Amino acid sequence: MGHYAFRAVRQATIAVAFAIAILLGAVSGVLFAYAGDLPEISTLDSYAPSTITRVYADNNEIIGEFAVERRLVVGYDDIAPHLREAIIAAEDGTFDSHVGLSISSLAVALMRDVLRAVRDAVTGRTSRPVGASTLTQQLARTLFPETVGFTLGDVSPERKIKEAIVALQIEKRYTKREILTFYANHVHFGHGTYGVEAAARLYFAKSAKDVSLEEAALLAGILQLPARQSPFVSRDKALWRREYTLQRMANEGFITQAQADAAKKRPLVTRGQPARPHSPAPYFVEEIRQTLEAEYGARQLYENGLQVHTSLNLELQDAAASALEAGLARLNKGRKDPTVEGAVLALDNHTGQILAMVGGSDFARTKFNRAVQAKRQIGSTFKPIIYTAAVDRGYTAVSMLQDESISYVAGPGQPLYTPRNYDHRFEGPVTLRRALEQSRNVPTVRLMDALGPRHVTDYARRLGFTSEIRPYLSSALGANEASLLEVTTAFSVFPNQGVRMRPYGMLRVTDRTGSVLLENRPEPHDAIRVDTAYVMLSLLQGVATRGTAAHAASLGWPLGGKTGTTNDYTDAWMVGFDPDITIGVWVGYDQKRRLGPSMTGTVAALPIWMDVMKAHIAQHADDQPKPAFTSPGNIVFVELDDGLREAFIAGTQPGATLGDIKVR
Repeated sequence: MGHYAFRAVRQATIAVAFAIAILLGAVSGVLFAYAGDLPEISTLDSYAPSTITRVYADNNEIIGEFAVERRLVVGYDDIAPHLREAIIAAEDGTFDSHVGLSISSLAVALMRDVLRAVRDAVTGRTSRPVGASTLTQQLARTLFPETVGFTLGDVSPERKIKEAIVALQIEKRYTKREILTFYANHVHFGHGTYGVEAAARLYFAKSAKDVSLEEAALLAGILQLPARQSPFVSRDKALWRREYTLQRMANEGFITQAQADAAKKRPLVTRGQPARPHSPAPYFVEEIRQTLEAEYGARQLYENGLQVHTSLNLELQDAAASALEAGLARLNKGRKDPTVEGAVLALDNHTGQILAMVGGSDFARTKFNRAVQAKRQIGSTFKPIIYTAAVDRGYTAVSMLQDESISYVAGPGQPLYTPRNYDHRFEGPVTLRRALEQSRNVPTVRLMDALGPRHVTDYARRLGFTSEIRPYLSSALGANEASLLEVTTAFSVFPNQGVRMRPYGMLRVTDRTGSVLLENRPEPHDAIRVDTAYVMLSLLQGVATRGTAAHAASLGWPLGGKTGTTNDYTDAWMVGFDPDITIGVWVGYDQKRRLGPSMTGTVAALPIWMDVMKAHIAQHADDQPKPAFTSPGNIVFVELDDGLREAFIAGTQPGATLGDIKVR
C-alpha cells in the first residue's frame, strides 16, 4: 500500500471513529434523557393482566363472564413446547440469542426505511416504515402503552427509542422463560381473546398444553394480524400463515423438514366459530353484574378476574325459562300485538337464596328485569297480607265475614268507593277461609276496614314489602304496586315459620388471588308469629286445593299459594310455595294495558307456575322423607262436621256448642 493510500485509510478510520463516538454520545444522551420517564420494570414481578370475571351456578357451571379482554393466565409449563417454539419462530427467530434488540434486523429495517424515504420523496407518496421489533420489544409496547406513550400507528423515533430501552431493561431483569410466558399470556389472538390459553379454547376447545403441532403453528400465525388471519375470518389466510410458521419452525431447527411437511398436509380443523356466548340466566347474571359494579367498581369487575359463586339452580332455571316461553306463546297466540311479557322468580324458603330468575321473554331485546325492576299492581296477591293481620288479631279460619254490598266515603269531593266481587254476586255470611280461597273482594275490604288500613300496611312491611303500600281500602284489592321479588319474599314467610329471609343470589366472591371479597349468609328476620304463619299456610293450602289455584292440586304435592288479578285485567299473578321453595309468576304488558277479558291469574299465570313447580317436584321426587309442612306445638287441629280438618292457634278453636266438633 502506498503512502498516500495508507494516509487516506487512516484519515477515514479516524473520521469513522469520530463519527461513531459522536453517534454513541448522542445515543447515550438520548437514552439518558428518555430513561428517566420510563416505567419501573419491576412491576412485572407482580404481573397481573386483566382476566375474566366468571359467574357460577350452584353446580359450579359457568353462567356468565365479564371482561375487557378474555384472558386466562397460565404458567410456562402449561404451554405446549410446540406452541412456545411456534411463537418464537413466527415472531422472533433470534429470541434466544438477542438482548432485547436485534441489531441485524434493525440494520435491515433502517436501510429499508432510508430507501423508503427516498422513494417517497421522488414519488410524492407516504408509505409505512418497516418494523423490526423483537418479541421483547412487542412486549414492551403492549405492557406499558400509557406510561411510555405508545399509541397505535406511532412510528416516531421517540417511541422506538423508549421501546428499545424498555426492552433492554426487561431482558436484563427477567429470564427468557419468564419473558416468553409474559408474552404468551398477553398477546391478542383475535375476537377479544388474549393469551394462549383463551385462544386454544376459542379455536380448538382445548388447553394450551394440549395443542398439536399444526394447531400451535396456526395460533402463532394469527399473531401478526389477528383481525385478518383468524380462521374465523379467512381460512385461506390462516392456512397460509400456518404453513409459513411450520416452515419457520423447520428453518430454526425446532422441528425437522419432514415434520413440517407432514403437518402442512393435515387439514385445518377448528371448533367452528362459536356463537355469541349465551347465558342460561341472562337477567340473573345482569343483576349480579350491576351489583358487583356498584360495590367494587368497573375496573375490579372487568379486569380483576373475580370468581362469583351463586345460588342459581340450573335445572330449575331452565324449567322456569321454558315455562315462561311456552306460557307467553300461548297467551300471545292470535293477538294483533303479541307482546305480552312475564317474569318468574324462585326463592329458597329457608335461606332466601335465589334459585331461578327469568326477567322477561327476550334479554337481547331489552335488559329490563321484570322480576326485580318492574313495579306492578299486585291484585289479589295482597289479600294474604290482610288475612295475616286478622289471624294475628284472633280471627280464625271459621270466623264469619260479610259478603254484602257496601260503599265507603273516599274523601271530600270523591265518589263513593264500592268494591265488587269478580262474579258480581254476593254470598252473604262466609267463613274467612272461603273468602280467601275464592278470592272474594267485598269481605276482604270489609276485613281491612275492621282491622284498620295502617295496621295492615305495617304487616306488609314486616313481610318484606319495600314499595309504598298506601293505607287505603282500595289497597285490599292490590291497587298498590310492588315487584315480583317483594311479593315472592312475603309469601316465603308462611312456609318458613314466620321468618323472612333476605333474598340474595351471590354466595361468595373472591378476587384473582383467592381473597374473599364477599361471603353471604342467610339473614333471618322475625316477621310474624310461627302459629300465625302456620294458620296462613293452611288457608293458602286451601286456595291450592279448592280455591282459585285448585288446578295445582293435580301435582299431588304439599302446596299453598294465591292467584292475583287486577280489576282491569292488567296484571296476572300466581305466587305459591311448597315446604322448601316459593315461586312467583307475573304476566302482563310492559305498557300497563289490559290483557283481555277473563285473563285472570288462574288463566294466565297459574299454568306457568305449575310447570316450574313440576320441575322442582321432579328434582325431589325421590327425597326421603317426603317434604311436609311442620306445625308448631300450639296448633290445635279440629275436625269439623263437614269433614274439613282445620288448624287453630291454641285457645282460638271453636267451642263444642257450635256443632259436632271433635278436638284433636
